[in-house]
Amino acid sequence: MTSNKGNFMSEPNGKTKRQAKRPSFHAALKSLKQNRDRVIAEIAEVQAKYNLLKSSDIQTFSDIPLSKKTLNGLNRCGYVTPTEIQREGILLALRGFDVLGAAKTGSGKTLAFAIPVIEYLWRQRWTAGFGLAAVVISPTRELALQTYETIRKVGCFHEFSAALVIGGTDAALEKRRISRSNMIVCTPGRLLQHMDENFQFDCSQVKLIVLDEADRILDLGFAEQLNAIFDNLPTDRQTLLYSATQTKSVTDLARLSLNEPLYISVHEYSKFSTPDQLDQKYAVVAEEDKLNFLWSFLRNHTKSKILIFLNSCKQVRFVYNAFCKLQPGLTLLSLYGMMPLKKRVAVFEDFARKQHAALFATDIAARGLDFPAVDWVLHLDCPSDVNEYIHRSGRTARYVNKGRALLVVTPNQTSLVTALQNAKVPITETKVNPDKLFSIQKKLQVMCTQNPDLKDFAQKAIVAYVKSIFFMGNKEVFDVEKINLQAVALSAGLVCAPRIRFLERRQKKLASLEKASNNVEPNTSLFGQEEEADDNDDEDLLKVKCRDVFGQLEPEDLPEVKKAKRPISRFMAARKLERNNIRINTKIVFADSDDEQQPEVGCANEATATEAEVSCLFDIEDAKRRLQEADKIDRQVHREKLRAKQKALRLKKKIKEAKARGKPLSKAILARLGVKTEETDNESSDDVDVSWLPDPDKLRAVSNEEDNVSELKQPMRKRKRGANNEDKELLPPMTLSQKEALALKILGD
Repeated sequence: MTSNKGNFMSEPNGKTKRQAKRPSFHAALKSLKQNRDRVIAEIAEVQAKYNLLKSSDIQTFSDIPLSKKTLNGLNRCGYVTPTEIQREGILLALRGFDVLGAAKTGSGKTLAFAIPVIEYLWRQRWTAGFGLAAVVISPTRELALQTYETIRKVGCFHEFSAALVIGGTDAALEKRRISRSNMIVCTPGRLLQHMDENFQFDCSQVKLIVLDEADRILDLGFAEQLNAIFDNLPTDRQTLLYSATQTKSVTDLARLSLNEPLYISVHEYSKFSTPDQLDQKYAVVAEEDKLNFLWSFLRNHTKSKILIFLNSCKQVRFVYNAFCKLQPGLTLLSLYGMMPLKKRVAVFEDFARKQHAALFATDIAARGLDFPAVDWVLHLDCPSDVNEYIHRSGRTARYVNKGRALLVVTPNQTSLVTALQNAKVPITETKVNPDKLFSIQKKLQVMCTQNPDLKDFAQKAIVAYVKSIFFMGNKEVFDVEKINLQAVALSAGLVCAPRIRFLERRQKKLASLEKASNNVEPNTSLFGQEEEADDNDDEDLLKVKCRDVFGQLEPEDLPEVKKAKRPISRFMAARKLERNNIRINTKIVFADSDDEQQPEVGCANEATATEAEVSCLFDIEDAKRRLQEADKIDRQVHREKLRAKQKALRLKKKIKEAKARGKPLSKAILARLGVKTEETDNESSDDVDVSWLPDPDKLRAVSNEEDNVSELKQPMRKRKRGANNEDKELLPPMTLSQKEALALKILGD
């Protein structure tokens, strides 16, 4: 029987507990409608404040018209006061404008575009079933991971979903994530891969796209990928671009199809283009002294957090491995592009967590990464341009913290300092203290000698460094011809400089071009007549192939048909050498008097060699015959060695059994086994004569591995009935008294 006051449940102690009455369907529907109306009213209230508020009136994040869930997320993360780029950029993005934001490093540009993205999804009441609405593109995996974590923390109270789509992860798992995500944070290459391969990827509803570090994404490295991505995106969208060095190129911006974008540069008219709390110095160091300088710097700053930039992955790998063996006195880490994703993420988190450490990195760590409390940024290799220097140095002096940057330049690269000063970078020179400079050249030489892998790393690092200098755009600063390769190789622990093939090819090409230019006659005109020049113009992109279709052209008018070259076999190459009287595979022997002695076979000189003598060097049939004879000899030697080894094993077994019984072997058994005794050898010796064993020097060609395999494959022979005769001979004959005693014992039993 049920009660109209609700259901009751009996407890173990006999008492009853009233069960809460479930709300009815109509009550639940009414509650959902009330929540929906409340959200719609809140959205309308917030949107009404967008155009009424000025950026100068914003002092805290609560002054910005944001949703309560976003404000709760900001308070939970500890964000209270917005920076200047956040005050300007957030308000304009909320109003729906396309924004090009530029600000100094460490000024909070990530929040400047993360908050508008979150608020857009909230205003549109976007949920998981609505599909993809926003895309955030970052140039590196580490920066994409950092941006994703920031968005996840700030938007933790919202209902929509976000996904991280970067290279190095499981693409199948990402496909399932994208289908349920409203926002993705990705790298360009991985995004394009899903656009091409994932049939579930639908970007037709994307309404907002963000380019973090836009100038890096818009450069030549990502140009083709970015063009393909924007071809797949709808044109009626809002675009946000943020970077410390924002591009103003009309060509780059035209590719993005921006709709009346607003340019924000909060520090455009500031005195310096870098943070005011950043102390910047440069030191002039020779190429061959860079590693010594780096070692001395680390030894004198063991209680600091240092970020060291090099130009190539192979340089980072070599310096990291070498300095780990030298042990400078602080934690060493490395971060470069060839590392697996999991290891890169682990290094990124480890360096962010440690208080005292040194991180060797390439330019993948130069943009956007927020490492807390970095004391020093050391440019061991010069950056490619001023913008790259600003981004590298921006890894320290974040927000209101102080930091220091040190640029290492060679005597040939001092013109870069002038370019930095012209770009409003306050950098001054500092002198290297020679008393605190230590040399590690001998230690590196010893390590490279003992460790071939480290030597290989050093060679590849030098080649990669020269290649990076060669491909730099500013040839006034980066001149590969001024590098002393031998000195650099010695400083890295090598005996000589490695071979750099691309420089050799370049020098050959330049020499051939110079030779060709010298052979051209100065008075020779390119064309005899203008009409002839027009007719013989072969520099068109597309050229019609000339064919005698109607049989009216003269033979000289037809193009010359080049026959394809047949591949040359070894036999044909040998015949060609034979026709040219060239002898190969000859052996020259020198006596003690350093006089050349000709070998016995084929001793005729090249000038007097007959055709028969030359052709004998390539007689295949004779070579086969000699190989077959050698094979027979090898097989015979192998069989003799196996027989000798089996005899030795049998002898060893018999001696062991005889020792166990305490009686020596009989002379008959020793003679049967091939062991010489005193009678046969006429020698008085107690030791067993093993002179019958083969000479080991003659059988050295047979490997031990073949012996073991052959021994294992040797079939077991069945024991014959008369095999016990040998054992019977080992027992002495019984006397008459012994036989009688044995018979009485048997009868008594």
